Order: sequence, then C-alpha cells, then structure tokens
Amino acid sequence: MRCPRPFDLARATAILDGAGWVRGADGIRTRKSTRLELQFVLGAASSEADRVVELIRAWSSKIAIALNVKHYPSSALFAPYEDRGIIFRGAFDVAYFNVGVDAFGDFSTHYTCDQIPPAGQNDLRWCSRRATAAMYDLFRQYTPEGRRRDDAILMAELRHDVPTIITLIPNANFIFNSDLRGFHRGAITSFDNMMNVDI
Repeated sequence: MRCPRPFDLARATAILDGAGWVRGADGIRTRKSTRLELQFVLGAASSEADRVVELIRAWSSKIAIALNVKHYPSSALFAPYEDRGIIFRGAFDVAYFNVGVDAFGDFSTHYTCDQIPPAGQNDLRWCSRRATAAMYDLFRQYTPEGRRRDDAILMAELRHDVPTIITLIPNANFIFNSDLRGFHRGAITSFDNMMNVDI
C-alpha cells in the first residue's frame, strides 16, 4: 500500500503557518496564547520505542512542535476506562503502542464509531460513518471480492484522515526442531495451524 501522505516537513510548516501557529522566541509555536505541545504517551522504556520517539521529536522540533513524552507502566497505560486508563480515557495527543489485527480483515473493534471508549476499543476516537458501514458490511460478505470492496472503502477513509501512522512492522522468526512435521506458520500467530503438527 502506498504512503497516504508524503513526508514533507516544508509542507507541514506551511500548513501550521497558514493555520496561525506562530513560532515563539523559544522555538515552539503558539496560537491565541496556546502553546503547541503534544502529550506523547507510551509504555515502559524500550530501546526500540525510544529510538522512534527521538526521531519523531527531532522532526517535530524542526516544525516548532514540542513533545512532552511520558512513559507509563502497562498497568496504567492500558488500564480499563473505569480505572482511568491513559489510553481508554484519551489522556494523550499521540500514543505509541502495538496493535494486532485478524487475518479476516476485521478492523471494527479499532475504528468503528460505536466502539469509542467506554463503549469499546476505538482508542483513537476516530469516527468515519462511511468506514463504519463498510466494516460492519464485511461480516455480510461471502466472497473475497465483497470483502475487498469493503476493505477498499476503509483504506480510502484511513488514507484520507490518517488517524494511525504505522512506524514498524516486525518480522517474526520461528525456530523449531528439525523433527517437526506439518508446521506452517499462521497469518497472525505461529499457533494457527497446530492441529496439523507432529513430532
């Protein structure tokens, strides 16, 4: 899939300038006395995540946006809504965490309008009625072509609004004994087809 938006710091600068965000003496933009400082939340520190954060911080500083980065233990970051979890309560401007999806192409728990917390797991609080209709229509499809049509609508809406930016797709490696027979790693986990395995 092609990148929905080109990486263009000059264009980002022009958009912010045009929207009235003015660079201050400290190098951070303000508009109507509001400072452009984003709350960036993520889990406990890891070298991989911290490298990504510092790369984003460097880009943000070039366009005069401040990032207030805060690490949380998973128990606080992903706590339920009723326990004031950071993600479920929306106490962030930018969040960095892993998301898994199923092989069928069902994104409804992540993106439908009726799954915004506390009702569900649409942590980004993104709502597109057109995308929501397509995600629910997916369950009525019996052919790959029908599912592809619904997925195309969802992908078009995601490309338009860009509520999510994928920074990493891990390459999973599986190590197994040479005596293992019938092992074919599944689309999502290594255990999808374990009924066919013998040793």
